[in-house]
Amino acid sequence: MMWNTKYGHMGMMEGYSYDSAAQLPVSEKKAKSLAAQYVKASLPNASVDNDVEVFYGFYEFVIKLNNKPFSHLFINGYSGQYWYFNPHGSIIQIRKFK
Repeated sequence: MMWNTKYGHMGMMEGYSYDSAAQLPVSEKKAKSLAAQYVKASLPNASVDNDVEVFYGFYEFVIKLNNKPFSHLFINGYSGQYWYFNPHGSIIQIRKFK
């Protein structure tokens, strides 16, 4: 259920073939807007963190609840589809590595 155009996908984009180096048709600004719309409609007490991670084919956002990381939301960089990800419960900690 991922949209990673460099390392493959698992079931969501059969039949699609994209160049991983190509510019994503859905801009980062549009992806942030789509993420905010989803959160407002589905999780009204939550917010989308301003930080965005850009991967091959999709954007990753952290959803915050009570100003703490809660779950992830992915926006497809080609179609604008979303994927809400919270299979293991709330996020306990986020670490960024260089």
